[in-house]
Amino acid sequence: MNAEKKVFSRLFTEDKTELATQKIELGSVKELKMSISDIKGLIQSAERVGNKLGSDLGSAEKTKRNLNDVDRDLRSAVNLAKNELSSFENKAKELGLSASNVSEVKELEKLMQDVKEYTKFINGIPKIPQI
Repeated sequence: MNAEKKVFSRLFTEDKTELATQKIELGSVKELKMSISDIKGLIQSAERVGNKLGSDLGSAEKTKRNLNDVDRDLRSAVNLAKNELSSFENKAKELGLSASNVSEVKELEKLMQDVKEYTKFINGIPKIPQI
């Protein structure tokens, strides 16, 4: 009888060990599945954010091109205004008048200075990276 108890106790111990091992394996697989699910969800989030970033950068690039167009137009207008101002000053000088007393001359000079600031700002905007 003593031998029988030994045999049964060993059999049941081995069964318990086997069951415990299977439980650990099932738990490990469950954890792996959870990790897979988490990573897939994070990848989807990264793709959504990346797509949004690409869209935003595309919009920013378009805005930057528009600013560059405005900058080009401003420079052209300033060059034309400089020529007109020079011509006006020469005509005023021929008549013995001072062009600097004319309010439009002062305003135009101030606007040309403002354009320099805008141009400096526009040219200071970094290039938009492409994705």
